Amino acid sequence: MKAFSITRQLIIASLMLLFACNGKDQPSSGLYSHGVIITNEGTFNQNNGTLTYYNPANDSLINDLFMKVNNRPLGDVVQSFTAAGTLGFAVVNNSKKVEVVKLEDMSSVGVIPASYPRYFILVSDGKGYLTNNMFPGEVLVIDTKKLAVTDTIPVGNEPEHLLQSGPYVFVANGGWGSDSTVSVIQASSDSIVKNIWVGDGPSNLVAGSDNSVWILCEGINAYSGKPETDSRLIKMDAVTFDILYSGIIGVKGDGFNPTLLAAGIHGNVFYVEADGVHKVVWTGTGLTDDLLIPWPNSYSSSIYGLQVDPSNGRIYVLEAKGYVSAGMLHVYNSDGSLYRSFNVGIAPNGACIY
Repeated sequence: MKAFSITRQLIIASLMLLFACNGKDQPSSGLYSHGVIITNEGTFNQNNGTLTYYNPANDSLINDLFMKVNNRPLGDVVQSFTAAGTLGFAVVNNSKKVEVVKLEDMSSVGVIPASYPRYFILVSDGKGYLTNNMFPGEVLVIDTKKLAVTDTIPVGNEPEHLLQSGPYVFVANGGWGSDSTVSVIQASSDSIVKNIWVGDGPSNLVAGSDNSVWILCEGINAYSGKPETDSRLIKMDAVTFDILYSGIIGVKGDGFNPTLLAAGIHGNVFYVEADGVHKVVWTGTGLTDDLLIPWPNSYSSSIYGLQVDPSNGRIYVLEAKGYVSAGMLHVYNSDGSLYRSFNVGIAPNGACIY
């Protein structure tokens, strides 16, 4: 009996050790189905872009998640991440691809090639749009079941963010001040409805709470060699395409052109200027614009990404500490007070809350 007991204990211990070793960094099914994915660009040409998973329910965080699950690097310059149904679409700019993963365990299921991909959205079951930042630019139509490009929609120069509102998809043309239009696509037919002039350098846009679209125009940058122009915040009717508001934000000549925009709860909008995170409230005829989170931006420590949790109003501020060292995720309460800070990957540029 004693010999049998010892043998049984050895077997149980061996099995526990085996499961522990095999289970290291191996996710349980459904572990990542909900949470926040932080995209970390990495260092240009170094193939060290990464994903960070943050669980706001228990404040747990896992860095370099794709590598841990798939045993290979994600790629060079991770631009953005979109959760769509059961899949996640990681746009890896300089690797010229979109890496598609299962959200439940972050395992790779395939790759979609693209020459200069930036941002992806799901527009209907089985179909997505991907901006291809060319000059002139294009939106690639993606079959999300076959993971293949099926069509190309010509748009303006260097398209960046895109947003679906009702039957339309709005595309911001003009990254780095190269265009001044927003293209409107009829999602059902993949056809251009209208190209709308909004101002220099539209690069980001978010949905308003009243069938509207907020558009951030960064203006023409001083380093472009052209005369610098003002940055503007635009409010557009998402049905009639009428411009409801257009106002200057920031300070021309301060060397900073805002590109980060996020939609908050209660119809609020947030953007980043040289002095920090601003909160904008629509009054019905104009804006109130307040500095909510002061921030001394500099090259070595700058806000590089911005997102707001629609469930509780918490603000995710991504800090890049240069492009060779780890950055930080700062989570702020809706009143602008700091909740928690975490170390993440190199050059964190965005947060996908799903």
